[in-house]
Amino acid sequence: MSIGGYGEVLYQNFDGKLQNGTYAPQNNQIDTLRAVFYFGYHFNDWIVFNSEVEFEHSGYSDAHPEGEAIVEFAYLDFLIRKEFNVRAGQLLLPIGFTNEIHEPPAVLPDAVAIINPLQPGCPYPFKALAGVGVAFKLVCLLDTSRSPRD
Repeated sequence: MSIGGYGEVLYQNFDGKLQNGTYAPQNNQIDTLRAVFYFGYHFNDWIVFNSEVEFEHSGYSDAHPEGEAIVEFAYLDFLIRKEFNVRAGQLLLPIGFTNEIHEPPAVLPDAVAIINPLQPGCPYPFKALAGVGVAFKLVCLLDTSRSPRD
């Protein structure tokens, strides 16, 4: 049995008073942005289980006030031969930079535009669309060489 994990916590410590001497309008805050737990097991020499479960915001989010846990991946590896193996289950496909880091950092840098349909307050209606899809739609809108119906 293998057990592991990692996490990210954001702590904001605000000064109690503003420069003019009045009390600050914000309290100190702490948020467990993510806590990720890994579980693995070798059933024998050729069957291996791997999984990762992620809790975001300590299992709480505005979209899911009852809490949120995500199974990032859970799969079995069947190590049949050196030349041929089989993986079955829920897989996390490591395609591109965004998926390698999963999501942007908690504090974003100043920018002219941020393409992220999951950012707080974003009115974009299709939250399941990846940022690359939103960027593609933006490029299509900016492409003046095509008619809107193309």
